[in-house]
Amino acid sequence: MKSAATALLLIISSTFLHAQNASEMQYSPELQKIIYRLQTANRLETEDPPLILIDAYTGEEPKFVRDYDYFEVLKEKATSRQLFELSKRPEKYLPIYALWALMYRNDPLVDSAFLNLFDRSPYVTAQQGCLVESGLKWFELTRYYLNRCCPATVDRVDSIVLFTHHFNYDLLATTLSERVKPRFEPQVRTLAFNMNRLYAIFYMYDYHAAEYPEEIKKAIFTYFKRTETGKRTEIELSKMLKILLSFRDPEINTVVVRRLKNIPDWLKNKKSVDRIMSEYNITGYY
Repeated sequence: MKSAATALLLIISSTFLHAQNASEMQYSPELQKIIYRLQTANRLETEDPPLILIDAYTGEEPKFVRDYDYFEVLKEKATSRQLFELSKRPEKYLPIYALWALMYRNDPLVDSAFLNLFDRSPYVTAQQGCLVESGLKWFELTRYYLNRCCPATVDRVDSIVLFTHHFNYDLLATTLSERVKPRFEPQVRTLAFNMNRLYAIFYMYDYHAAEYPEEIKKAIFTYFKRTETGKRTEIELSKMLKILLSFRDPEINTVVVRRLKNIPDWLKNKKSVDRIMSEYNITGYY
């Protein structure tokens, strides 16, 4: 009898929670308008407003509302569960705005919402002030937003990127472009020396070259030997070469020359490569 009563209670509770969630997903007319505007957005906007020119005839500012203004309402009006569900949506910019709203609150659902966006294309068109640019990375803009509006959430996001088994090259690169908290550095060492992640190796070279010279040397040499140089950007390839050649190791120099000679895809970065190789007086890589 007791077990039957318990089962009934669980059914009632489950039904109640389902009804509550369904109710939350029934957006108010105001929220529906906001969601429609953001799901049809063609760029990601930051809080920096564009320069507003005064109308020469009326002497007044032109009246217009930015997508970012709609986002400001979304983060105040939508519930956490609604924002989390919006972070799953297929649109390009709406899920990012939903994530930003959760980050602003430092909401417990930030972690799950952030993971919802892990596999999307890193590139967006964005407007910062009067400048509209394409080819920017949404996570770099998210870090910018976090640092300005909700720094309390930065550590949580760093933790997800550094510790998740769901590796994302671009997110890790952005996270390690800045100095992380000391408590995260043991994990960065693991990523660099045990998992051979390029930007973790770069990080260790930038901040801990004197402490871990042999580990850095081994890690960057291993990475260079196995990577397809043509898949790395000019900045990445240049930095790899500078680190490798800085050790002035004949074995490393021989491998670098052989790889550059046998793999023609580095030629798209020829000027940068020539500059670095001449700095270390190395020839014969054509």
